Amino acid sequence: MSHTNEKIKRIGEAGIWSAEKLNLLRCYLRGFLTATKRAPSRYYIDLFPGPGRNRVRETGEEIDGSPLIAMKAGPPDFTCLFLVDRSQQNTMSLAEYCKDYPGRCANIYCGNANEYIDKIL
Repeated sequence: MSHTNEKIKRIGEAGIWSAEKLNLLRCYLRGFLTATKRAPSRYYIDLFPGPGRNRVRETGEEIDGSPLIAMKAGPPDFTCLFLVDRSQQNTMSLAEYCKDYPGRCANIYCGNANEYIDKIL
């Protein structure tokens, strides 16, 4: 059976507090990228990124998760994103979402975040 990209792109479930947290992340990343615009490179590491998008339980609204917020942040852009999730379904979903941003660097790993963090750093 073949899968289209839309079937691989997953949507997780999150509470309203997660939506608020993600909005704070969006604001923080905007400030961080602006403050580091002279830096030769900027990296984003997310050790529990989930599938890329979420549906808020209380409202039904679909929102970007942290990796897509980081992918869309800027200018300036992050030089590269490093995303580690234990779920193969989530990493496959992230890879599909990242295809929507050609030219952007995203390294996606499936496995234990504790085992990948030293390699990434």
